[in-house]
Amino acid sequence: MMGLSKSAHWFSIVISGENMMDEDLVLSPDTPTVDRIEFYFVNGDEVVRTSVTGDTIPLSQLDYPYRIPVIPFEITAQGRCTKIILRATSSVGVEIPLTLTTASLLAESQQSVLVFDGALLMIFLFCFGISVVLFAYKRDTLFLGVTFFFRGTTIFLLTQTGLGRIWFWPGSIDANTRISLVSATALIASLCLIGRSLHFENRYRSSANIVLRFLIYGMISLGLDYIIIPFHQMNSDNVVPIMVIALLVAITVLIMASITAAQDSKAAIYLVTYWSLIILA
Repeated sequence: MMGLSKSAHWFSIVISGENMMDEDLVLSPDTPTVDRIEFYFVNGDEVVRTSVTGDTIPLSQLDYPYRIPVIPFEITAQGRCTKIILRATSSVGVEIPLTLTTASLLAESQQSVLVFDGALLMIFLFCFGISVVLFAYKRDTLFLGVTFFFRGTTIFLLTQTGLGRIWFWPGSIDANTRISLVSATALIASLCLIGRSLHFENRYRSSANIVLRFLIYGMISLGLDYIIIPFHQMNSDNVVPIMVIALLVAITVLIMASITAAQDSKAAIYLVTYWSLIILA
């Protein structure tokens, strides 16, 4: 179930089960970045229980304080079904792969995910450290752009995995969304900086550099805007343009790097190879 709009998204499912009366059941939408999900448990025509989760709810107010929403669920009397109505709202899009499982199975399945996310964070942090050293030694704009790219990617990954809420901002109601959008603008600005650092012979190079310079300043301004604007003003109107710009910038810089690599630039060859691996991933 996915969506991207300023309005709320409503979903309805019916769950029934046999021989699960004594199980410690939980509902798990694997969506660390959804702002708010309201669960309404309905038996017949009566709402018997409600629960609210999302990354705008402080961890201390959640039924299960975890990096993704986890809602306790009880099977009703045998032979009866439970209807669940969900109302989801989010400024960065809605995606709800809802799973009914037990607490122990959820903990077991999340171990491999946490290991992967932790390893990915360590890789990005390592690459960030290497980039800092290379920039300090070479003083090259390319390495400055790569440094900002890995720093922005690391922060963005913290917001998208929910680990940032657990480790750094557990009590905030808007930090995850704001930091996610600010880090996204930083990523776009870093790509623009990388593109401007590429040296190749082409008649459109000057025009491309002018556009990339304009986008760098634009992303800085937009990042500051995401920090200071009221949270309720963050919606799909703010997010969709960023997504489109990010895609266009990534394609443009990849083309520029490919042209530079074709002109025997080793740095550009490494950049194109790395970019291709990211796209394939």
